Amino acid sequence: MRRAHKQINEFGGKYRFLSNFYACAVMFEGVTYPSVENAYQAAKTLDQEDRQMFYSCTAGQAKRWGSPTGRIKIQAGWDDKKIGVMTYLVRKKFAEYPFRLALLSTGDALLAEGNWWGDRFWGTVGGKGENYLGKILMQVRQEIRDEKVLGSEGVEKAVKRNVRKITSGTSDLRQKTKAAKA
Repeated sequence: MRRAHKQINEFGGKYRFLSNFYACAVMFEGVTYPSVENAYQAAKTLDQEDRQMFYSCTAGQAKRWGSPTGRIKIQAGWDDKKIGVMTYLVRKKFAEYPFRLALLSTGDALLAEGNWWGDRFWGTVGGKGENYLGKILMQVRQEIRDEKVLGSEGVEKAVKRNVRKITSGTSDLRQKTKAAKA
């Protein structure tokens, strides 16, 4: 009997870090934005003055201001670029600790940005939608596993190094364990 894969159907609670609204410094074209959402919305316009409004606003404001009825002029051909831009920004976010390890902690779960606001392109509504954000996250998770993002260090070494950092203050426990084995 085949075991069903776990599904993460919304990016809230303990999985909030998967959301583009989650606060994290992400650099795009030489500017650091406070979230992937801010950087993504700024990328929609080529007007540098318009981009400045995304430097310090909330992710919610960024989404509203970057919408087709928002405050900016969206560049021509944006629909052909948006998946590539989103993929780039998600890679940037999850190339950093602790986000890299948090994404790996989702295991083989299907990631779906379930939402109530009707976004069937980046997510799903009632289980229906293209779920491009979920697909990008799963792709980046696999890239991390394949060491494309981690470079020559490798996932196992990175995880072991971080575990050592966490447990470095527990030499007392290690000594007791060695004594018990002897």
